[in-house]
Amino acid sequence: TSGDIRDILAHHIKRGLTTTTNRLRSWLHTAYQYGLAIEHDPRRQSVVRWELESNPVSVVPRQADWERQGERVVSDKEISQAWHELRQYSPAAIALRLVIATAGQRPQSLLRLQVVNIDFDQGVIEIPAAASKNGQPHVVPLNEYSRDILTYLCEKARARHNPLLFASPKNPDEHIGITSVPHLLGKWQRERKLKRWSPRDIRRTAKTVLGQLGVSKEDRDRLHGHAMHDVSSRHYDRYDYLAEKRAAMVVWEEWLSDTLSQRNNSRSRCST
Repeated sequence: TSGDIRDILAHHIKRGLTTTTNRLRSWLHTAYQYGLAIEHDPRRQSVVRWELESNPVSVVPRQADWERQGERVVSDKEISQAWHELRQYSPAAIALRLVIATAGQRPQSLLRLQVVNIDFDQGVIEIPAAASKNGQPHVVPLNEYSRDILTYLCEKARARHNPLLFASPKNPDEHIGITSVPHLLGKWQRERKLKRWSPRDIRRTAKTVLGQLGVSKEDRDRLHGHAMHDVSSRHYDRYDYLAEKRAAMVVWEEWLSDTLSQRNNSRSRCST
């Protein structure tokens, strides 16, 4: 019942959980919706019966004040510092650099990449629908930095005879955990006593930088694989906008090159 759901969530609130309690509510709500859809779908006529007539989670409110909209924009110095200092060849460190190189593509999508998803001849990453948040395939243009990283990853994957670019050392049939990248970054930031930011902040940073450099909002959204919800885009427009994505990626590559070279130039001046 709704009272049961309320009591379950209240128990975890008393334990001090905030955002996680909202997540638990969301998972419970999804589970009940799944059950309702299966049981009441007139085309499926499922033999499964849970005797559900409504979703008991729907009337239990989400705690809105525990949801924080991200606002962090990472500075060029912070990106340069992470790029140069996290140079170990652990999968998580390479994944973070790939997130930066690709202008903030979603880490969970990149971690699921396989060798077949990289087309060096066409110069693109082909993120399949199954690895995309919106369930749509997404094509990301390569630049100098992402090409170098992916060349290394593909060579290693072929040597292991494993299709996964970020295969888990413990279970080669699975990719490394989604939390491995923010965990590595957080550990490094704590050790260096640095201001915290997360891998997903790179996405917001890229949008901000590209906007400041004149890339339109539509092209920024397409570069990041956002679903376009207007009627024309959803039903009629089949152009893939790869040329516009390439142009936006060139702008990001030039900005990233300047950002990374500033640190090297600064070190050279200091040593001189």
